[in-house]
Amino acid sequence: MSRSSRKFCSAVLLWLLMAVSTRAQASNASPDLAGYIADLQSWSTGVAQLPAHPENAPALRHSVPLKLELQTAGQHFTISNAWLVLALAHWEKDIRYRATIQQEIEQRLQWELQQAQALTRPSEVPSSQIARAQLKAVLSRREFRFVRPPSWWDLMWARVWRWIGRQVEKLMGRLHLKPSVGNVLSWFLLGAAFLLLALMLWRNLRRASRGMTRLGLQAPASSAWGWKQWADAARTAAAEQRYRDAVHCSYWAAVFRLEQMGVWRLDESRTPREYLRLLPRGSQHREPMASLTRSFEMVWYGYRPVTPAQAQSALQELENLGCNSPSIAATASY
Repeated sequence: MSRSSRKFCSAVLLWLLMAVSTRAQASNASPDLAGYIADLQSWSTGVAQLPAHPENAPALRHSVPLKLELQTAGQHFTISNAWLVLALAHWEKDIRYRATIQQEIEQRLQWELQQAQALTRPSEVPSSQIARAQLKAVLSRREFRFVRPPSWWDLMWARVWRWIGRQVEKLMGRLHLKPSVGNVLSWFLLGAAFLLLALMLWRNLRRASRGMTRLGLQAPASSAWGWKQWADAARTAAAEQRYRDAVHCSYWAAVFRLEQMGVWRLDESRTPREYLRLLPRGSQHREPMASLTRSFEMVWYGYRPVTPAQAQSALQELENLGCNSPSIAATASY
């Protein structure tokens, strides 16, 4: 028999096998999903037993319907088993490749069994709270930081702008202006509002720049004073319960006192910390000057509230620097 004749006979044999399986379909069809799962398990068991009982292959092939119609959970499925019928026929015919064919059949049946069992499990639908939490987590990311509902302030401004728009439209209607003229007038009003805001901002910045002098960043107001005048002013301010001025005057009394002693020369551009760094760490004046500098910065620059004890402490540091007697010799000691 020629090769073409053998192929033709094989095709006829497969067609006859499929025809026989088709006749068996009506009696072996699975009525529901549970029956289909039971059939898959039965077919998997039968395929696993084929190496030990190859004579059961024809019966197993005849028990497999070519097509199944399933109804489950309101859904309709049409399942084709032609692949299994053809695979079993090849297993019967090709003795040399039975192990490979059997492995492929078992893998396919296992996959279909997993898919069918997945249909029996209820779908996990997240609750509204879980969905809302997940949405909130997504919207809290950096790329969604500007995604938010309008605030009360936004809604109020929207109402104001709508009211302004309605008033402008009424004005245009009463003046019987053309749309082009109305647009020009609207832009003019917008420009005027912008200039007004710019003027207000400029005035505020100018007022703030003038107020910077209150921080004491400039040189002392009375540069002609010596340390005695500053010390007297500090004691007077403390007696009058002007404790902030008392700390301020105490600091400058110390600066002028050390300048008279030759420790440094006054410089209007020098900061309190720069004055302090001019004193060596071993200097007997460094500790009281450091205490006065800290108090002066916190009170004069930081606007910290001053207590009577802090004012008395500043005056005591003046005493430690020798600002208690006008007869102290003007000599520096490092």
